[in-house]
Amino acid sequence: MKMKRDKERNLLLITFDQWRGDWGNPYKPVVKLKNLTRLAYRGLTATRCYTSSPHCVPARFSWLTGLEPSQMGVTENTEAWMPDDAPSFVRELQSKGWHTCLVGKTHWTPHNKAYDLRDNKGLLEKLGFDDLLEIGGPRAMRRLECALTEEWRRAGVLEQHREDLEKRYGRGFNEQAWAVRETVLPNHLYPDIWVTRNAIQKITELPTDRPWLLWVSYCGPHEPFDTPKPWRGMHNNIILPEAAKAGEWIKQQPKDSILKQTKDKWSDLLSTESIEACRKDYADNLVLLDDQLGQIISALNKRKDSKNTAITVTSDHGEHLGDANCLYKGTFLESAIRVPLIYCEPHHWIRPKRPEIIDKPISLSKAIILISKLMQGAPENKKLKFEMAKQDYVVSEFKDEIAIIKGDLKMISKRSGEIIWATKPIKDKEEAINILATGRNIQKNKKFIYLREALKLELDKRNSAQWLWRDLKDQS
Repeated sequence: MKMKRDKERNLLLITFDQWRGDWGNPYKPVVKLKNLTRLAYRGLTATRCYTSSPHCVPARFSWLTGLEPSQMGVTENTEAWMPDDAPSFVRELQSKGWHTCLVGKTHWTPHNKAYDLRDNKGLLEKLGFDDLLEIGGPRAMRRLECALTEEWRRAGVLEQHREDLEKRYGRGFNEQAWAVRETVLPNHLYPDIWVTRNAIQKITELPTDRPWLLWVSYCGPHEPFDTPKPWRGMHNNIILPEAAKAGEWIKQQPKDSILKQTKDKWSDLLSTESIEACRKDYADNLVLLDDQLGQIISALNKRKDSKNTAITVTSDHGEHLGDANCLYKGTFLESAIRVPLIYCEPHHWIRPKRPEIIDKPISLSKAIILISKLMQGAPENKKLKFEMAKQDYVVSEFKDEIAIIKGDLKMISKRSGEIIWATKPIKDKEEAINILATGRNIQKNKKFIYLREALKLELDKRNSAQWLWRDLKDQS
């Protein structure tokens, strides 16, 4: 189908795994990231963007479908398969003439059993992809097969790498999992560098007679980082911010509180030295990824339709990095649920413009769907910013808990309706104070009352028999 190229836009969507929002904020940089910063200063940056869930599978299901995790019946990492008839913004673009291509990680199928990801081709085609090259996440590659593991096998490094992964993750919860060491992989076969090489090849093959979506989905900065040289050690002599201390109030949380259970799981496992080493390795890894971003943009710049291309950069969830003496993700702490989001409309990533910032809480999955809709017209940052700003509050889900965020107030509740903690993460950046336990009469605060009522509405929806996507689908 021949498209009117004066209206439709290409979209380069670049996603990462476990990149926390405060370490991806170019206006208050923790790590010097020249390419991310350059893009941000020519586009729109959401400094308080929240994922729909602090786990990969539900967050990534929401990316594609625009649905809440509980609507899909997936609120944590589990053996879930994305239904081939699930809503898909990619399929919608494809149906209107876009060429659609994916390189990298999806996690729309289980990663905890051995099989070949190339067998997912039929599923991903039904979800709307014309061209695809899928790989697994860092941990899952010890069992999954894909085009990358085939190259590892030919290079004679597959078994050595898998032995290292098994030593980390196959023997229970122990310090080997977060030990910092250099990868055994040669640089050209390091997953994120490999993704860049193949994404650049796809960029050269994209059509010029119709709009396209290229989704480049990196594995990093997901642990084990194992950053290779020349990036390894870049931050050895740089003082990074210290991890946030655990608030004393966490100890008083109910036994079934996800935050308390996570904190207790990590109790006495992490030393100050191991946390510092992980943070430095993470910082090194971010520079590696920023360099990959620069290479992708340079390759795009060689295309004749580069000025007709919008760029979006984001991540599925964050990383504790020692905050509250925890690693990984899986809580509603800011480090786990806040992610970077940068959108740069056509032309402006090439030519300087006045940067724009939105600093109110916004939903990542809603933002991605909104951007895909704007691709079908003539997207303008002002319009995107206006639409994002219309979100009254943001919701994130994990297991049987739900977080609701509005302004500088974050409230966490059980599905039963019991509010178990609340913080003000702008003023209290380390979330050291649970405002429910301060002794103040917070229950009469107007903002608190408003958010509590909004929370009740959200819980009522989730407890409704009509909430699940398939139930809704059956009613249509």
